[in-house]
Parts: sequence; structure tokens; C-alpha cells
Amino acid sequence: MPAAEFLGRAVCISFMALAAGCTSLPRDLQAPGVSLTGLSVVDAKASGQRFRVTLRVENPNDVDIPVKSVEFSARLAGQGVLMGQSEKPVLLTAGGTQNVTVDVQTDLISSVASLLAVGVGPDDALPYEINGRLSVGGRVPRSFPFSYRGQVPLTATLGTR
Repeated sequence: MPAAEFLGRAVCISFMALAAGCTSLPRDLQAPGVSLTGLSVVDAKASGQRFRVTLRVENPNDVDIPVKSVEFSARLAGQGVLMGQSEKPVLLTAGGTQNVTVDVQTDLISSVASLLAVGVGPDDALPYEINGRLSVGGRVPRSFPFSYRGQVPLTATLGTR
């Protein structure tokens, strides 16, 4: 086989493989669900607090979804607000669930102790409201707004990373 013909076939096969990898997501994609399932106090100082937030992202679709980022703001016990954004993309498998962990820094909560006194219920959980936007990749990037209310257990992991 001549080199030019071989090169032409190689380019054609490479282009087809690339095109197959760039398939777009269906237009009728259902919005993934996002809820807050974990909240840990990582560090608490007078200058601010650092929390580790665990988000549960659920894919109700029958196709995998490449999630580029999750941006959110969560109000805890009607008091302080945590704002954050995931740093790493994740692949949500069809019908699957993925946990996304985000470390956030805030100085809006004057004291973790006062937050606990105001908001912790009988089962050691804080009521919360989370709002945000989940951005998905693909040939035509899209984003989905989300909003959810629930309760999340608060744990202290002070001094750990």
C-alpha cells in the first residue's frame, strides 16, 4: 500500500474515532438531582471556617453525563451561607449516583457553636437549602439549575485534612 493511501486511511479513521467521541447529549436530557449529604467542619478560627461539603449527584437519564462543574450556595439552619464549586469533572453513569466533595471557606458564620445551637435538630442534623447550577460537557455544553431542601448531619473533623 502506498504511503499516501495509508496516510489518507489513517486520517479518515482518526477523524471517525474523534467524531464518535464527540457525540452530543440528547436534547431531552433530564436535570440531574443534587443534594447535600455530608458536612464536616475541617477548621474553625475567628477569621473563618473551612467546611468539607459532600454533594450527591444523581443521574435520572439512560445515558452517561460528563459533569464539568457544580456551583452551589447552601444556607444552613437559616443562618450562614456556604458557597463553592467543584474542581474536578466527574462522569455520571446512566442511572447512577456520584458523590462530589468540595472544600469551602467562609467567614459568614460568626461561630460554629452558635450555628449548632440554633440549627441542630434532635437527630444531630442541620436543615439546609441548596441552590446552584450543574454544568455538563459534550459537543454542546449545557447547565441545569437545581434547588433542594433537606437535613444534613454535621460532623467535626478538626485538624484533619
